[in-house]
Amino acid sequence: MRGNEKNSVSRGRRGIVALFLGTFMANCAHSEEKVVVHSFRSYVETLRRDMSQGKVQTLTDVLKLTESDAEVFWPIYHDFETELFTLGDCRFEILRTFAEA
Repeated sequence: MRGNEKNSVSRGRRGIVALFLGTFMANCAHSEEKVVVHSFRSYVETLRRDMSQGKVQTLTDVLKLTESDAEVFWPIYHDFETELFTLGDCRFEILRTFAEA
């Protein structure tokens, strides 16, 4: 990826995060917290699933792994992605706690 493309992707991700946080904050003001958190988490899980599927297809196209390489790569990649999502959940909880303070 060229520099401009990376910046565009980075700006797009920041926009998505801002949208998530804005949606979450607006919902907190109008609903019970448990319902909002559940709804938000469902939304995040759906987005994660969609993004993961897109990343898998992109990586498959770019890496052109052999079958034996893919058998080694994908389990490691899925473990990495699971850890990444766990960290994202921790960040969300920190932001939620901060917003409530």
